Amino acid sequence: MGKHSFIRQYKLPDVKGKIDYISNPGRQEHLYATYDTTIDERFWDYLAGENQKAFEKSGADGKCIEAREFVIMLPPSLTEYDPQILLKLFTDKFKAEYGLDCSSALHHNKAKTNYHIHLIYSERRPLDKPIIKIASRNMFYDENGKHRKTKKEILDEAGNIRPGCKILLKGEEYDNRFFGPKEDYVKTQEFLDDVKHLYTDLINACVKDESERLTVFDRNGPYLATKKIGKNNPKADVIRADNEARMEWNRTVDEARVVGIPEADIVAMKKDFVSSEVKKSIKDDGYRPERLGKIIRKAISTLIEKIRKFKLPEKPVPVFDFAAYNEMVKTNNALRKITAEIETIDKKTAHKHNKINECLGPRYQKFKVTLIKEIADLQLLKEGKQKELDRIVKKAGYKDVSKFMTAFEKSCRLLEGYKAQHPGEELPTEKESVLSKLKSYQAEAKNTARKNPEKQKKKETER
Repeated sequence: MGKHSFIRQYKLPDVKGKIDYISNPGRQEHLYATYDTTIDERFWDYLAGENQKAFEKSGADGKCIEAREFVIMLPPSLTEYDPQILLKLFTDKFKAEYGLDCSSALHHNKAKTNYHIHLIYSERRPLDKPIIKIASRNMFYDENGKHRKTKKEILDEAGNIRPGCKILLKGEEYDNRFFGPKEDYVKTQEFLDDVKHLYTDLINACVKDESERLTVFDRNGPYLATKKIGKNNPKADVIRADNEARMEWNRTVDEARVVGIPEADIVAMKKDFVSSEVKKSIKDDGYRPERLGKIIRKAISTLIEKIRKFKLPEKPVPVFDFAAYNEMVKTNNALRKITAEIETIDKKTAHKHNKINECLGPRYQKFKVTLIKEIADLQLLKEGKQKELDRIVKKAGYKDVSKFMTAFEKSCRLLEGYKAQHPGEELPTEKESVLSKLKSYQAEAKNTARKNPEKQKKKETER
């Protein structure tokens, strides 16, 4: 399974404070560039004030969200670009795509291991012309800020203005609006997914080394996402152990796909043996993160059992004179060779486990220790072989093993279907309709194209 882009969104209750934090050299040890798409330097003050006013009027609980922020992790090689040009490229891309103003900064963390962008954006678009309301007569407001028709309504029994009440004199400004309403779509998962694809595509266009190319993690796919461990996280050990289990599941998924288990079956297993079990555990015993690793490893055992029992129909891989297809056959053969080696390792491991169970009594203690060490070595060897599956498809230019297998399976069905419809006819290499589909299958498995760019552009047009 390949490297995934890390792009996380946060809500900001204090936008001015956060902008100062990310762009102030006195508060950042490794600050390389700052950038702002706004024209008026009071933009963020006006935005914060208008959001606070709207929040107060709504009577909602909690904190007012004044703006939102994306943190975008960049591959190390992007440090070779001019920081100001790089930051401007990423920020202007967001502004051009969604029409929302931004303030951004380019940083390294303290250890200089995490090169990243903070991109703060407004959920509101500025109005073409601000709406300023001027009082045409004296206006009266009670302690709760509610408008009253007459002065009498804000006086006490002695005829004095009650504490907290106020009078707005004729000719004074009593209300203003600089922005339109909040854009609801920025709160949706669809928007977040689109931004992730937008920046993953941009990162991949900038990297020079193919090994640094990234993909967007598919939450509905067969794999499990690993979690980033933040600085001074008190649960770092638990998260690290969970990540090990998640990576072991992902490696086993690669093996399952190569032997021919359909992706849909693995996704169903992930749902039944991981997602559902986690929900059940939380419902029965509350949030117990330390149980996740145990749940995942139990699911891995179930998946391995399915792998060992699964047998593809004995039939040769179809042979066709298409360079694009033959490249996939070569990759598939390399993957199948590795899975055969993994199966042999598993058989050796199982044999040694059986030997341990037969070693009863203290006189076998030394022999058991030797067997345990040999099993540990076999497990390391297996892990290395499983990682080789991912390296093979990456070298061939594919996102991950599952995507490659999906493209290969579709290609086989396409060519076999064509041959069945044209019995006795040789499949000509110049058959453009077939070749076009083959290439589209490959492109789908290789590229990181955004999911719904046209849909997003349609939204922008409608607005």
